[in-house]
Amino acid sequence: MSKRFITLATFSTALVVGLVSPVFAVSPNSISTLTKTISDTHETTHLKTAGVLTRQPLLMAAPFCEGENPPPICDGEKPPKNPPSKPRPTQPSGTIVFREGNYCGQNVVITISDAPGTYNLKDFSGKNDEARSLELINVNPGTIIRVFDSPNGSKNDDWTEIYVGRFIPYRCISSFEGESIGEATSGVTTFGFYHNYKNGLDGKVSRIEVTR
Repeated sequence: MSKRFITLATFSTALVVGLVSPVFAVSPNSISTLTKTISDTHETTHLKTAGVLTRQPLLMAAPFCEGENPPPICDGEKPPKNPPSKPRPTQPSGTIVFREGNYCGQNVVITISDAPGTYNLKDFSGKNDEARSLELINVNPGTIIRVFDSPNGSKNDDWTEIYVGRFIPYRCISSFEGESIGEATSGVTTFGFYHNYKNGLDGKVSRIEVTR
């Protein structure tokens, strides 16, 4: 039986990389001869090696690994283009305490947080037409407190607005009546008080609004 042999010269490492599965890498100079034997009855292809195949990740050329979707055989992973932003820590709510007497004296009428909300004091037993002052405790910047004589929030009657422009650990608002004031630091308003007078608001508060 006659046979024809086609013997190929030893392949370079780069060519062998293209032939071998990406899972494996071949040690340099491990390939001695690639022989393809063609016979009358069958054809066989075998690879004679002087060394042993080794499990190593293949490092591809840089241009091959560039682009939007590089193949998984590229070494390493690119960081995401738009990493998720970390949530901002929740700021604790401050406390607003309304009291029966002026200068933050006597009993507590109602205690609320500085989170936005609306309170019709006619809906709370024993709370309507009672408050004469309030305490600000750890109130956050940007908080606006409005108190009204009207349970519907009408500005045709007495109403007062208190603006908190900076964090206030503690402050007593001794009355809902009086002259309007504004406090500022470096041109920035840190505290404001405005009262729209008709016939008095102390002891007549029926509605509270908190906004930011």
